[in-house]
Amino acid sequence: MPGVNKKAIKISMNDILDHINNQSTHIRLMLLAIRNDDSFKLFFSSSFTSNDDFLKFINLLLRFGLLPLIYKRLQKENLLEFFPEKIRDDFKKLYFIHISKNLSLLYKIEEIYSILKTNGIEALIFKGPASSMLAYNDPVLRVYSDLDLMILPNDFDKTIYVLKKNGFNLPGIDKLKILNYIKKTFRDFTAHSENLFLDMHMQIAKGPVFFRLAYEQWEDKQSFMINKTSCSTFSIEYYILFLSIHCAKDGWSSLKTLVDLSQLLKINSDIDWNKLILASKKFQAFHILKIALNFIIDFTGVFIPEEINKMILDCKKTQQLYKKFYLRLFDNQFNLDIVTWYATIPKCLDTKLASYKFYWWFLTHPSPVLHPSLFKGPKIFYFLLPIFAPAFLIYKYKILYYINRIFYNHR
Repeated sequence: MPGVNKKAIKISMNDILDHINNQSTHIRLMLLAIRNDDSFKLFFSSSFTSNDDFLKFINLLLRFGLLPLIYKRLQKENLLEFFPEKIRDDFKKLYFIHISKNLSLLYKIEEIYSILKTNGIEALIFKGPASSMLAYNDPVLRVYSDLDLMILPNDFDKTIYVLKKNGFNLPGIDKLKILNYIKKTFRDFTAHSENLFLDMHMQIAKGPVFFRLAYEQWEDKQSFMINKTSCSTFSIEYYILFLSIHCAKDGWSSLKTLVDLSQLLKINSDIDWNKLILASKKFQAFHILKIALNFIIDFTGVFIPEEINKMILDCKKTQQLYKKFYLRLFDNQFNLDIVTWYATIPKCLDTKLASYKFYWWFLTHPSPVLHPSLFKGPKIFYFLLPIFAPAFLIYKYKILYYINRIFYNHR
C-alpha cells in the first residue's frame, strides 16, 4: 500500500485480507468493492458460485447504502456481464430507482434550502447531497433518504416558524415546552413534508460543549450546486473531521461514510493537514480523526501523506483503539448484525474519560420524539430527566448488548 510502513501497522494487510477472506462471498466482495485498487476486479469473476450469491451481494449493497456507487463501478469495469440476465436486469432497476429517488429529493431539498435562505436563515448542508457532490461530483451516487441541516442556535425560533409556515410537520415536538427544551439543550429535531425528512442539528454530535459549532466553523465554508441553487457546507477540512466524528458515533460501521471520506481524500490534493489536525484537537477528537484515517487506509487503500501515516502509526493509543474497533466491527457488524457504538466516542476523545462519562450519565436526556410520554407532565418534572437518563442508557445500550452477546454465543 503506497505510503504506509507495513511493519508498523498493528493490524497488517494480511490480517485484513484474512478477515475479509473469512467472510462469506457476498460480504467479502462488498469489502473488496470499496477498495481503491484492483482486488475487487481480480476476485469478482471467480467468486460467485450461485444465483443466491449474486442476490445476497446486491442486498448487502442495499443495506450499506452502496448500491449506486458499486453498480457504477461494475458498469465502468464491464463486470455486469457476469450477472445472470434476470438478476442483472433487477440490479439495473434498483439503480434507476435510486437515481429517480435522489433526483426527486434534490428538487425538494433545493426548494427548502431556498426558502430558508430567503427568510434569512443560514443553513449548512451536511452528508447526503453534500457528500454526493463533493466526493463524487454526482447527485445520485450517494444514497440518502433525508436532509441533514446544521443551523445556528440563534436561528432556532425562526427556523421552526418558517418550517411550520411552509407545511412541515414537527412530529412529537409541537408543544412549546418541548421546543424550549430542545432549544436549551441543543438536541436534534426532525421535520417532514411529504417525502422530505429534515434532520436539524445545532451541534456535531451529542456530547459536551466542544461538539458545538462556533462562528469560526460557520464562516469557513464552501459551496456546491444543487440544480441551479448554490448551497453551503463546511470547508473540506471541517467536513472530513465532522464525517470522522459521525463514523465514530456509528461505531465505524457506516461503510458509505468511510467511502465518502476515502474519495474526499483522494480527489482533494490541497487539503490543509495542519488545519485539519488543529481543528480535531480543538474538538478534542484527534484520536477519532486518526482512527478514521486508519480505517480509510486499510479498508479502501487510499493514499495519504507519509507524515500523516507516521503520526497515526506512532500513536500507541490510536493503534490500540483501532484494533479494538476493527475487530469488533467484524465480530458484530458482519457476523452478529449488532452495532455496539455506545462507548466509541468517549474512548476516542482527547479529554478525561471520567468527565465525559459524567456528562453522558447525567446530561444526556431521552428524546422527546422517541419518548414523548416523559414530556407530557408539568415542566417541573424535567428536573427528573437526569434520573431517567441513566436507566434509559443502561437499558438501551448495555443490557440489550449483553443479552445479544449471550444469545449469539450459545447458538
